[in-house]
Amino acid sequence: MNISDKIKYTNKYPHFSKLLMLYNFLGNSKKLSFLDLKDFIGKYKEITMFASGPSLNLCKPNSETLYLTTNSSYLYLEGKYDFVHVIKDLGYLRKFLLFGLKYNPKLVIIEIPTHSGGKGFGAMTINYIKKYLQRRKFSFPIVITNNENLVETNKVNYYSERLDFVSKNIETPNPDSNSGLMLYGYGIWLTSKFDNLQNFNIYGLDAGEGGKQYFDGSKTLPRHVAMRDENKIKMKKFIEACQQELSYINNFSYFINNTNK
Repeated sequence: MNISDKIKYTNKYPHFSKLLMLYNFLGNSKKLSFLDLKDFIGKYKEITMFASGPSLNLCKPNSETLYLTTNSSYLYLEGKYDFVHVIKDLGYLRKFLLFGLKYNPKLVIIEIPTHSGGKGFGAMTINYIKKYLQRRKFSFPIVITNNENLVETNKVNYYSERLDFVSKNIETPNPDSNSGLMLYGYGIWLTSKFDNLQNFNIYGLDAGEGGKQYFDGSKTLPRHVAMRDENKIKMKKFIEACQQELSYINNFSYFINNTNK
Protein backbone atom coordinates (compact mmCIF):
# COMPACT_ATOMS: atom_id res chain seq x y z
CA MET A 1 0.00 0.00 0.00
CA ASN A 2 1.47 3.34 -1.02
CA ILE A 3 1.89 6.29 1.35
CA SER A 4 -0.99 8.24 -0.23
CA ASP A 5 -3.48 5.42 0.41
CA LYS A 6 -2.22 5.00 3.97
CA ILE A 7 -2.83 8.68 4.64
CA LYS A 8 -6.29 8.70 3.03
CA TYR A 9 -7.83 5.36 3.90
CA THR A 10 -6.20 3.86 7.02
CA ASN A 11 -5.64 4.92 10.62
CA LYS A 12 -2.08 6.05 9.82
CA TYR A 13 -1.09 9.71 10.27
CA PRO A 14 -4.19 10.91 12.21
CA HIS A 15 -2.65 14.31 12.99
CA PHE A 16 -2.43 15.02 9.27
CA SER A 17 -6.21 14.59 8.99
CA LYS A 18 -6.90 16.92 11.91
CA LEU A 19 -4.78 19.61 10.28
CA LEU A 20 -6.50 19.27 6.90
CA MET A 21 -9.93 19.63 8.51
CA LEU A 22 -9.04 23.25 9.31
CA TYR A 23 -8.52 24.15 5.65
CA ASN A 24 -10.92 21.98 3.71
CA PHE A 25 -14.63 22.05 2.82
CA LEU A 26 -15.10 25.69 1.92
CA GLY A 27 -17.53 24.97 -0.93
CA ASN A 28 -21.30 25.11 -1.12
CA SER A 29 -23.59 22.55 0.50
CA LYS A 30 -24.31 19.43 -1.59
CA LYS A 31 -27.20 16.98 -1.41
CA LEU A 32 -26.50 13.41 -0.29
CA SER A 33 -28.19 10.49 -2.07
CA PHE A 34 -30.23 8.07 0.07
CA LEU A 35 -30.70 4.29 -0.04
CA ASP A 36 -32.26 2.02 2.57
CA LEU A 37 -30.80 -1.43 3.27
CA LYS A 38 -34.13 -3.07 2.45
CA ASP A 39 -34.02 -1.59 -1.06
CA PHE A 40 -31.19 -3.86 -2.25
CA ILE A 41 -30.33 -6.56 0.30
CA GLY A 42 -32.80 -9.06 -1.20
CA LYS A 43 -30.47 -9.94 -4.10
CA TYR A 44 -27.83 -11.60 -1.90
CA LYS A 45 -27.62 -15.12 -0.43
CA GLU A 46 -25.57 -14.30 2.65
CA ILE A 47 -23.74 -11.60 4.56
CA THR A 48 -20.04 -11.64 5.40
CA MET A 49 -18.42 -9.16 7.77
CA PHE A 50 -14.82 -8.01 7.56
CA ALA A 51 -12.96 -6.77 10.60
CA SER A 52 -9.25 -6.07 10.04
CA GLY A 53 -7.57 -9.01 11.79
CA PRO A 54 -5.25 -11.51 10.07
CA SER A 55 -8.00 -14.12 9.45
CA LEU A 56 -9.40 -11.79 6.80
CA ASN A 57 -6.84 -13.38 4.50
CA LEU A 58 -8.81 -16.66 4.70
CA CYS A 59 -11.81 -15.22 2.85
CA LYS A 60 -12.37 -15.81 -0.86
CA PRO A 61 -15.00 -13.21 -1.88
CA ASN A 62 -17.84 -13.97 -4.28
CA SER A 63 -20.55 -11.97 -6.05
CA GLU A 64 -23.52 -13.60 -4.26
CA THR A 65 -22.47 -12.18 -0.89
CA LEU A 66 -22.99 -8.72 0.55
CA TYR A 67 -19.98 -7.67 2.60
CA LEU A 68 -20.13 -5.55 5.75
CA THR A 69 -16.94 -3.57 6.26
CA THR A 70 -15.58 -0.92 8.60
CA ASN A 71 -12.44 1.19 8.97
CA SER A 72 -10.01 0.03 6.25
CA SER A 73 -11.20 -3.59 5.90
CA TYR A 74 -13.10 -2.81 2.66
CA LEU A 75 -9.73 -2.40 0.89
CA TYR A 76 -9.42 -6.20 0.92
CA LEU A 77 -12.20 -6.40 -1.70
CA GLU A 78 -10.24 -4.18 -4.12
CA GLY A 79 -13.47 -2.72 -5.47
CA LYS A 80 -14.60 -6.01 -7.06
CA TYR A 81 -17.55 -6.94 -4.82
CA ASP A 82 -20.58 -5.26 -3.24
CA PHE A 83 -20.16 -3.94 0.29
CA VAL A 84 -21.85 -1.76 2.89
CA HIS A 85 -19.37 0.33 4.84
CA VAL A 86 -20.17 1.29 8.45
CA ILE A 87 -18.25 4.10 10.17
CA LYS A 88 -18.18 4.46 13.94
CA ASP A 89 -14.56 5.35 14.73
CA LEU A 90 -13.99 9.12 14.89
CA GLY A 91 -10.55 8.93 13.27
CA TYR A 92 -11.92 7.04 10.29
CA LEU A 93 -14.83 9.48 10.07
CA ARG A 94 -12.33 12.32 9.64
CA LYS A 95 -10.58 10.38 6.86
CA PHE A 96 -13.93 9.73 5.19
CA LEU A 97 -14.97 13.38 5.33
CA LEU A 98 -11.63 14.40 3.82
CA PHE A 99 -11.03 11.72 1.20
CA GLY A 100 -14.13 9.55 0.86
CA LEU A 101 -13.40 5.87 0.17
CA LYS A 102 -11.00 4.36 -2.35
CA TYR A 103 -13.75 2.08 -3.73
CA ASN A 104 -17.47 2.84 -4.02
CA PRO A 105 -19.80 0.92 -1.67
CA LYS A 106 -23.49 0.16 -2.11
CA LEU A 107 -24.10 2.29 0.97
CA VAL A 108 -22.22 4.06 3.77
CA ILE A 109 -23.75 4.05 7.25
CA ILE A 110 -22.42 6.53 9.79
CA GLU A 111 -23.33 5.31 13.26
CA ILE A 112 -23.48 7.73 16.18
CA PRO A 113 -24.20 6.55 19.75
CA THR A 114 -25.30 9.37 22.09
CA HIS A 115 -27.21 9.83 25.32
CA SER A 116 -29.18 12.56 27.10
CA GLY A 117 -29.91 14.59 23.98
CA GLY A 118 -26.58 14.35 22.21
CA LYS A 119 -24.09 14.02 25.02
CA GLY A 120 -21.11 11.70 25.16
CA PHE A 121 -18.45 10.80 22.61
CA GLY A 122 -21.00 10.94 19.79
CA ALA A 123 -21.41 14.71 20.26
CA MET A 124 -18.14 15.33 18.44
CA THR A 125 -19.21 13.05 15.59
CA ILE A 126 -22.46 14.99 15.19
CA ASN A 127 -20.50 18.24 15.10
CA TYR A 128 -18.25 16.91 12.32
CA ILE A 129 -21.19 15.64 10.30
CA LYS A 130 -23.17 18.85 10.52
CA LYS A 131 -20.13 20.95 9.68
CA TYR A 132 -18.41 18.91 6.96
CA LEU A 133 -20.48 16.03 5.53
CA GLN A 134 -22.24 18.01 2.78
CA ARG A 135 -19.18 20.03 1.78
CA ARG A 136 -18.16 17.42 -0.78
CA LYS A 137 -19.99 15.33 -3.39
CA PHE A 138 -20.19 11.59 -2.84
CA SER A 139 -20.93 9.13 -5.65
CA PHE A 140 -22.72 6.68 -3.33
CA PRO A 141 -25.62 6.95 -0.85
CA ILE A 142 -25.06 7.74 2.83
CA VAL A 143 -27.36 7.32 5.82
CA ILE A 144 -26.95 8.49 9.42
CA THR A 145 -28.05 6.20 12.23
CA ASN A 146 -28.28 7.57 15.77
CA ASN A 147 -30.21 6.15 18.70
CA GLU A 148 -31.62 9.60 19.49
CA ASN A 149 -32.27 10.66 15.85
CA LEU A 150 -30.43 13.95 16.30
CA VAL A 151 -29.25 14.39 12.71
CA GLU A 152 -31.94 15.26 10.17
CA THR A 153 -29.96 14.38 7.04
CA ASN A 154 -30.73 10.88 5.71
CA LYS A 155 -31.57 9.47 9.13
CA VAL A 156 -32.61 5.82 9.68
CA ASN A 157 -32.50 4.29 13.12
CA TYR A 158 -30.60 1.07 12.33
CA TYR A 159 -28.72 1.60 15.59
CA SER A 160 -31.71 0.99 17.85
CA GLU A 161 -33.11 -1.76 15.59
CA ARG A 162 -29.98 -3.89 15.86
CA LEU A 163 -29.59 -3.32 19.61
CA ASP A 164 -33.26 -4.18 20.18
CA PHE A 165 -32.81 -7.41 18.24
CA VAL A 166 -29.74 -8.37 20.26
CA SER A 167 -31.36 -7.56 23.63
CA LYS A 168 -34.45 -9.66 22.77
CA ASN A 169 -32.59 -12.69 21.43
CA ILE A 170 -29.28 -12.86 23.32
CA GLU A 171 -29.18 -12.94 27.12
CA THR A 172 -25.54 -11.81 27.34
CA PRO A 173 -25.17 -8.03 26.84
CA ASN A 174 -23.39 -6.76 23.73
CA PRO A 175 -20.28 -4.78 24.82
CA ASP A 176 -20.49 -2.88 21.47
CA SER A 177 -17.06 -1.52 22.40
CA ASN A 178 -15.38 -1.53 18.99
CA SER A 179 -16.16 -1.43 15.29
CA GLY A 180 -15.83 -5.20 14.88
CA LEU A 181 -18.52 -5.93 17.46
CA MET A 182 -20.71 -3.28 15.86
CA LEU A 183 -20.49 -5.14 12.52
CA TYR A 184 -21.16 -8.43 14.31
CA GLY A 185 -24.40 -6.92 15.63
CA TYR A 186 -25.40 -5.72 12.15
CA GLY A 187 -24.72 -9.15 10.68
CA ILE A 188 -26.82 -11.19 13.10
CA TRP A 189 -29.67 -8.64 12.97
CA LEU A 190 -29.80 -8.43 9.16
CA THR A 191 -29.51 -12.20 8.65
CA SER A 192 -32.52 -12.71 10.93
CA LYS A 193 -34.46 -9.83 9.38
CA PHE A 194 -34.29 -10.91 5.71
CA ASP A 195 -35.44 -14.41 4.69
CA ASN A 196 -33.17 -14.56 1.63
CA LEU A 197 -30.04 -14.43 3.79
CA GLN A 198 -28.90 -17.95 4.68
CA ASN A 199 -25.63 -17.40 6.55
CA PHE A 200 -23.64 -14.79 8.40
CA ASN A 201 -19.86 -15.26 8.01
CA ILE A 202 -17.20 -13.52 10.08
CA TYR A 203 -13.58 -12.85 9.15
CA GLY A 204 -10.96 -10.68 10.83
CA LEU A 205 -12.57 -10.48 14.29
CA ASP A 206 -9.38 -11.76 15.91
CA ALA A 207 -8.92 -9.70 19.08
CA GLY A 208 -5.14 -10.02 18.75
CA GLU A 209 -5.16 -13.82 18.41
CA GLY A 210 -4.03 -16.09 15.61
CA GLY A 211 -1.64 -13.87 13.69
CA LYS A 212 0.80 -10.99 13.81
CA GLN A 213 -0.23 -8.87 10.84
CA TYR A 214 -3.37 -7.30 9.39
CA PHE A 215 -4.55 -8.14 5.86
CA ASP A 216 -2.48 -5.28 4.39
CA GLY A 217 0.76 -6.38 6.04
CA SER A 218 0.78 -3.83 8.87
CA LYS A 219 1.39 -5.07 12.42
CA THR A 220 -1.41 -5.53 14.92
CA LEU A 221 -1.90 -2.90 17.61
CA PRO A 222 -1.64 -4.67 21.00
CA ARG A 223 -3.10 -1.72 22.94
CA HIS A 224 -6.18 -1.42 20.73
CA VAL A 225 -9.45 -1.55 22.69
CA ALA A 226 -10.49 -4.83 21.03
CA MET A 227 -7.32 -6.55 22.26
CA ARG A 228 -7.38 -5.57 25.93
CA ASP A 229 -7.89 -8.56 28.20
CA GLU A 230 -10.90 -7.13 30.03
CA ASN A 231 -12.63 -6.37 26.74
CA LYS A 232 -11.80 -9.77 25.26
CA ILE A 233 -13.55 -11.45 28.21
CA LYS A 234 -16.77 -9.51 27.46
CA MET A 235 -16.43 -10.13 23.72
CA LYS A 236 -15.95 -13.86 24.31
CA LYS A 237 -19.11 -14.19 26.43
CA PHE A 238 -21.22 -12.27 23.94
CA ILE A 239 -19.93 -14.02 20.81
CA GLU A 240 -20.28 -17.48 22.41
CA ALA A 241 -23.85 -16.67 23.43
CA CYS A 242 -24.72 -15.55 19.90
CA GLN A 243 -23.16 -18.62 18.32
CA GLN A 244 -25.05 -20.91 20.67
CA GLU A 245 -28.41 -19.25 19.97
CA LEU A 246 -28.13 -18.49 16.24
CA SER A 247 -27.32 -21.42 13.95
CA TYR A 248 -26.57 -19.32 10.86
CA ILE A 249 -23.29 -17.86 12.25
CA ASN A 250 -20.03 -19.12 10.73
CA ASN A 251 -17.10 -17.54 12.55
CA PHE A 252 -13.91 -18.06 10.55
CA SER A 253 -11.96 -15.65 12.77
CA TYR A 254 -9.22 -16.89 15.06
CA PHE A 255 -11.15 -15.55 18.07
CA ILE A 256 -14.02 -17.89 19.13
CA ASN A 257 -13.88 -19.75 15.80
CA ASN A 258 -16.84 -22.16 15.44
CA THR A 259 -15.99 -23.61 12.02
CA ASN A 260 -12.81 -25.62 12.76
CA LYS A 261 -11.41 -24.41 9.45
